[in-house]
Amino acid sequence: MIWKLWRADRTTPPDERPARPPTEAAARDHGRPGATPHERPGRRLPGGDDRDQDPHGLTAALRAAAGRGDAGLQTAAALLIELDTTSAIRALGTELQLIIRLDDRARRWFWPADHPAKPVMGAASARLRDGDAGPVAIALASMHADGRIRQAAVDRMASAPDPVWTPFLVLRAADWVRDVRTPARTAVVDALAVADAPHLAAALDMSLLLRERQLGHFAHAQAVAGLVVARPPVRDALLLAGPAIRRRFVFALGQGLGWWSPERLESLARGDRDRAVRAGAAEAVCRAAVWSARDDLLRELTRSRYAQVRGLALTGLVRLGRYAAAAEFLDDPGDLVRAIARDAARRAGLDALAHYRAAVTALASPPPPTTADTAATSDNTTATATATATATATATATTGNAKSATANTTVATADVMVSTADVMAIAGLAEAGTERDAPLVHALLTHPDARVRAAAVRGSRLLGVLPVALLLPLLRDPSAAVVREASLALRPLPRAVPEALIPELLADARVEVRRAGYRLARARGAAVALRAGRALTDDPDPGLAARVRSDLATRADLPAPPHQNLRR
Repeated sequence: MIWKLWRADRTTPPDERPARPPTEAAARDHGRPGATPHERPGRRLPGGDDRDQDPHGLTAALRAAAGRGDAGLQTAAALLIELDTTSAIRALGTELQLIIRLDDRARRWFWPADHPAKPVMGAASARLRDGDAGPVAIALASMHADGRIRQAAVDRMASAPDPVWTPFLVLRAADWVRDVRTPARTAVVDALAVADAPHLAAALDMSLLLRERQLGHFAHAQAVAGLVVARPPVRDALLLAGPAIRRRFVFALGQGLGWWSPERLESLARGDRDRAVRAGAAEAVCRAAVWSARDDLLRELTRSRYAQVRGLALTGLVRLGRYAAAAEFLDDPGDLVRAIARDAARRAGLDALAHYRAAVTALASPPPPTTADTAATSDNTTATATATATATATATATTGNAKSATANTTVATADVMVSTADVMAIAGLAEAGTERDAPLVHALLTHPDARVRAAAVRGSRLLGVLPVALLLPLLRDPSAAVVREASLALRPLPRAVPEALIPELLADARVEVRRAGYRLARARGAAVALRAGRALTDDPDPGLAARVRSDLATRADLPAPPHQNLRR
């Protein structure tokens, strides 16, 4: 019946068809009653261009709507069909996951007669049928449940090649209907034959998301073939910009085919924003540096802000036998870097554990008062402030001349100068030490610097020796990091925490303390967690309240208290 009505409408001459009433949105956009969709100022037909319109606001609106499930997708589709401009289709073309979700949901919207989103798809197909479809209407029509409408939309897109159509053509190239799939694949091949960056980027991005589908291999193979034969500037453009999935794929393919120069790899290793690309480039650079014995390049990479790059550079130094240089990073902020440095120290005949013990002991011992401090104490308040400012400036200048700014950041807390290397020495002692070193770490639980206290709690947990009496007061520590570490340390020992303390923590004014109380309540079992959840259902912090409500909805899945062999 639907097919008969559609065929009858198409065979009716245009001048005999009943005129569609102007939509409220069309009249509002044009500013006068009775305005038709043709007269909307923002409208662009295929081949038009309105790049001067900023689509960023629309992109944000689409992302916000898509995050609200099926209702949000309906809102996004309604917003797009109302605009129906080139800027709207460009904004949609940057959200590939949204396109795939719309394609999946659009067919389900068509069949229920009373579905709220059915008018949107009906408007798109009607505009396509009447020759009045804008770019968004054509794109939405290509997702219609009726294969004949999808085919007509593909034909319209193929007749006016443009990079904005490429993601939708790649999607239809994996269509289950042959009459839709064949012209879409032909259009994809024709678009990639141009061999320019916009078509290739759009095809590659969408094909990477669809390559696991049963019929998604064709478009992916065509995109890879286009990438292989592309000019080097096009490859560089695809590597340096775009989504992470594309950049990682292009880098891996280019690395296997030898596309990237040493200069390009060094640039990526020093500061690329993607972790996988940066790590792959750093590994290749460090391997080449080892083969060519370039100590200078490896030492330069050890000053990188990224721990992964520093670890690869240190590995290269170790392979070259530069053990003493690698052992200088025993106090590095990176866990893996410290482990590599300890191995280098062992090979160099150095005692890394003695280094950590000495550093932690010095941190626990307050520095002796100097002559300048004694004179400042006997002087007036102005002289005291001046002396303190001078000492701080001197220490900062000395730290600035250190080898690594990352490893030597110094902070003054309660007249105690603590550097990042001092804090990392605690972590190193916990990683390399034994339970006999626990008293050295426990002595720092009352240190005036919050970073030291947090590291001491974390170190006690790693050593497996938890002083419960010292950890309980830290559940109300002024530092949120210390509170979190204390709750994580006490979670494996739920019975060590007084049951009366949990309601007090849940009623605290600070959200980090309430989070710690809820974490400990969950460790005591489902009954205590249920009571704590009821108390925090309407918590002022939206994140904590959402987590509590989610836990209450799945109360049967609350984890059992962890069992660890920890020594008190």
